[in-house]
Amino acid sequence: MYLFFSSIKAVGFDLDRTLYPQTPKMDQRVAEEIAKEILKIKPELQTVEKVLTVYEKRNRKLQSWRKTMKEAGLPNPQKTMNDCLARADIVSFIQPDPKLVGIMEKLHQKFFLFLITGSTRSLAEKKLAKIGLPPQTFHFSLCHDDPGSWSLDETSSEKNFGYFLARS
Repeated sequence: MYLFFSSIKAVGFDLDRTLYPQTPKMDQRVAEEIAKEILKIKPELQTVEKVLTVYEKRNRKLQSWRKTMKEAGLPNPQKTMNDCLARADIVSFIQPDPKLVGIMEKLHQKFFLFLITGSTRSLAEKKLAKIGLPPQTFHFSLCHDDPGSWSLDETSSEKNFGYFLARS
C-alpha cells in the first residue's frame, strides 16, 4: 500500500449517483412527480407537460430540483423532494452490483465507512438492498430524516462532515 493511503482511516460515500448510476428514466420519473407538485401551486400551467417545459430549463440552470422548487414557491423543497422520490419509485430502476458489493466488503474490513444521503432512511435502505449492500456495510450513516440529524443543505456541510473528518 502506498504510504499516502496508509494514513486514511475513514471513507465516506453519498448514496445517490455515487453507489448506483442515475438513469434518464429515473430523472424523468422524478421530474414528473416534481411537476405534479408545482402544478398544485401553479394551476395556470394546466398540465404536467407544461410545467416540465417551464421548469426543466430552470432546473438545468440551477442544477438542483430543490432550488427550482423553492423558486417556484413550494414551501418545503426538501420534504417535497423526498416525497417525490418515494412516489417516483426509482428503486425499481436500480440494478444489483456484485462488483461494487465486493469492493465495499474489502473497504469495510480496512476503513471506517460512512454514508451520507439526502434520502430518507427507509428509501436509502431500499436502494442499498437493490444494489446488494446491507446497511451494516457502513459503520455510520446519516439520512435526511434521522432524529437529530444535521441539516443536509449546502450551508451546513461543514458541520455534517466534521464528525467523519475527525476519523480520517
